[in-house]
Amino acid sequence: MAPELERGVADYRRFVRRHAHLLAPCEDGSIESGVSHVHPELSPFVPPPAEDFPVLNASALARAADRDAVRERWRIGEPYRAVELPALLVRSRGSAPPLTARVDVGGLAAAPRPRWWLLPGARRRHFPVVLPLERAARAVADALHALGELGGEAHASLDWQPRAGGYVRCLLPAGDERENAAFVAALEDAVAPASDHRYVVSRPVADGSWPGYGRAWHPVPAALGRNRERAAEYRAAFTRWLGPGELRYTPTSESGRSALAQAAGAPETLEAQPRRLWL
Repeated sequence: MAPELERGVADYRRFVRRHAHLLAPCEDGSIESGVSHVHPELSPFVPPPAEDFPVLNASALARAADRDAVRERWRIGEPYRAVELPALLVRSRGSAPPLTARVDVGGLAAAPRPRWWLLPGARRRHFPVVLPLERAARAVADALHALGELGGEAHASLDWQPRAGGYVRCLLPAGDERENAAFVAALEDAVAPASDHRYVVSRPVADGSWPGYGRAWHPVPAALGRNRERAAEYRAAFTRWLGPGELRYTPTSESGRSALAQAAGAPETLEAQPRRLWL
């Protein structure tokens, strides 16, 4: 790496291309294709900051020397499905609260009504300013399931798997390639700031307003916003997990364009990167 030179990242790009076709164990024993199996901090899009080189190099040398741990991570002789599935690697950005490493999906409660008398701690827990990944993922999975695009087994298998560096991997372990691809694409779209989305949806937030609540706008994922019926299904799921909100169509109304601008201007609190996981 020579970031100061015009072609100083050419070797890194070659490294990314080669690892895109290689499956290898990550530090947690899961098997991924792509450079994140070398280290979760590595991105296929841009090289790491130069100040991170010493730590990354030391980590790589230590892992390469620990051959016993490598053998354990391959889990030779254990059962496997022999499928390669899309997954989403997500972590908090900047000063946002860290993501929950492990979520009990079955115990995840739907959002209550935003009552004025809720104590401050309960308000922040149920209606946080930062979009909670686990609830957004549940809303995406519920909408796809209601539309018949996720089977019951895939829908029930929604899982978050902790990775080093504050990352969480989100996927449907019991789903197939098609189901995971649809889920990952929609979830990545749901947690990003809006761009040219046809629909946006709101949710209440405990932003310090008292006795009321503030309001945040988020994009309806493009795949779920192709028409009003699909967008309404997502709104129903979004409302179930994140609190009552309004659906707005953005292309033809002033209120829709205003809501889209607010959703587009939201700070990027989650950093998401698609990956492929072998099971």
